[in-house]
Amino acid sequence: MYTARNAYLEMKQATVVIQAKYRSHRAQQAYLRLKSSAIIIQTYYRGLQETRKLQAQYAHTRDCVIKIQSTYRMFVARRSYVEKQKAAVTIQAEYRAYRACKEYQTKRQAAIAIQNYYRSILLTRQTKSSYSSMKKAAIVIQAYYRMHVQRREYLRLRQAATVLQAYARGKAACTEYKRMKHAAVVIQTRYRATLTSCQQQLKYQSTKGAIVTIQAAFRGYQARKLAHQIRAAVTIQSLYKGCVQRRRYQSLKKSAIVLQAVFRGNQARAALAGRRRQWNAAICIQRAYRGFIAREELKALREARAAQVYRFTAAAYHHLCAMRIQRTYRNYHMIQLAKQRMHSIIHIQQWWRARLERLHYNKLRRGIILLQRDVRRHQMVRNQAAVTLQCYARVWLARQHVKKMKTSALKIQCMWRGFKVRKSNKSKKVAAARAKCKAANAAATEEKKLCHRTQSALDYLLQYKELSFILEALMNLDVVTRLSPICCERLVAGQAVPVLYTLIRSCNRSQPCKEIIKYCVSILLNLVKYPKTTHAVFDVPDSVTTILDLMQIYREKGELIFCQTCLLLGTLSHDPERAQAIRGMPKITDKIKSIHRLTERKHKIDSKRIEAKKRTLNASRMNSSYLNSSCLNASVIPGTTFKRRRVQPDWVLGRGRMREIKDPIHAIKFLMDALGLLHK
Repeated sequence: MYTARNAYLEMKQATVVIQAKYRSHRAQQAYLRLKSSAIIIQTYYRGLQETRKLQAQYAHTRDCVIKIQSTYRMFVARRSYVEKQKAAVTIQAEYRAYRACKEYQTKRQAAIAIQNYYRSILLTRQTKSSYSSMKKAAIVIQAYYRMHVQRREYLRLRQAATVLQAYARGKAACTEYKRMKHAAVVIQTRYRATLTSCQQQLKYQSTKGAIVTIQAAFRGYQARKLAHQIRAAVTIQSLYKGCVQRRRYQSLKKSAIVLQAVFRGNQARAALAGRRRQWNAAICIQRAYRGFIAREELKALREARAAQVYRFTAAAYHHLCAMRIQRTYRNYHMIQLAKQRMHSIIHIQQWWRARLERLHYNKLRRGIILLQRDVRRHQMVRNQAAVTLQCYARVWLARQHVKKMKTSALKIQCMWRGFKVRKSNKSKKVAAARAKCKAANAAATEEKKLCHRTQSALDYLLQYKELSFILEALMNLDVVTRLSPICCERLVAGQAVPVLYTLIRSCNRSQPCKEIIKYCVSILLNLVKYPKTTHAVFDVPDSVTTILDLMQIYREKGELIFCQTCLLLGTLSHDPERAQAIRGMPKITDKIKSIHRLTERKHKIDSKRIEAKKRTLNASRMNSSYLNSSCLNASVIPGTTFKRRRVQPDWVLGRGRMREIKDPIHAIKFLMDALGLLHK
């Protein structure tokens, strides 16, 4: 009975809950229907109010526009009429001025022609008389000028002849002096030699019997010394005498030249003074004669010019009086004619302007009517579109609100259910995992933080040389660079990247060195995934060459290192500038293509080997072997294509994030695709 009652109470409670849920659902549906109906009614009412408001505003705007248009048209018509009236007045004034100017130009040209003819006659007579006098004066001036030119040419030739003579005489005197000097030197040398030989012979004969044996050597020395002294004395004498003779000759030459110049200058100045006196006397006579002639001619010209001016003034006065009378009559006649024509033109213009204004008004009226129709139609379409958009927008906002409420409710329910499940779960594995997490949190010390681990690993890497310390430091650096971007920046700031490349270059193919290379490449890959530290990996000298050497070394017996190096170089090549720089390095592209060919050939050989193994298996094990081989070959099917994804750090969340590539053929294809070499 107790069990049945409990079951009944549970069923009753469930029924009450279901009824409450159902009634709340029905009430919510009714509320939503009423809400949507109210929204539709409000939308229609607001649209109707807005339409009435816009219609009233449009009517007011239309009245204002019509008033403005009428005022503006009146203003335009008045301004056009004033401008046209001014244009007509201006045209008339310009035409009258043109006719008067043309008439004046005709008369002026006639007067100028008469004056030019008369002045040409007077100028011809005056020119003839002045030409005869100027011709005589020119003949006299030409005679004196030619005389002056000939004399200047004669003096120049004479001076040139004097210079040539002086130079020739100087050359002859110098030659004679040199010849006499040479003869005197020869005579002196011969005479001194003869005198010396006579003296030596007398001395030799007087002392020959006594001192032949004792003084032989001394005499030879004295003879040599005496010969040297004689030569020196002869040279000094010849130089001194030559200098004395040269100075004497130069002084004589200068004196002769000075005397010649003084004598010739006196003669030239005397002749020039006589000619200047004659020239000045002739000039004075010509000046007096020409002045008398010019005064007489000027007096006659003044008398003739006064008579001519009197006659011309009388004729011009009568002519101007006649022109003034004619101009007054013609102006009166033209004014009367212009008034008649102007009256006719004004009537024609008024009729034509009225017609044009009427046509323009009708055209504007038709255009405004069409424009108003288009505006009304466009306004109606816009209002209808606005109403439709408002309806759709309100529906979408309502759906988004309901969706957001549902999502929030689901999240709250999930969290509550998760909490209830975790609270009710008594599994030993979950308890052990919780205990481990609590123990790890309790055991976490300051030294085990990522920043301290980074600092200690950097110290080990830069200071110690034992492989065990270096390997431990590399393991710590791999962890911290994989988990923290700040540690990546600190690693780059500590200048550890060149040390990693140095470690890679210094390692051999042993197992410890292989582990060191693996962790170094992993650290570099973590740094490359972080954009702020990518440049530090690429900017190290020979970085690309070092990575390619690792790819060639571990292509066959180190698939993990080979895949990591391909991923490292491909990630570096995501930047177009770095990819261009890598392609521009010498022989880099050829090496990568060669590695790709070798890897692809090895992949084909492995595929053929696996296919051969599958064919040789027994029929009983065909299904299991087929499944195993398909699992083995799932990652190396030749027809599979590699989807290029963005390589990001491990701390970036996302489903499309690529961690690593474990297949060599996919790794090398990823590198070729990043460098743009796969299609070539």
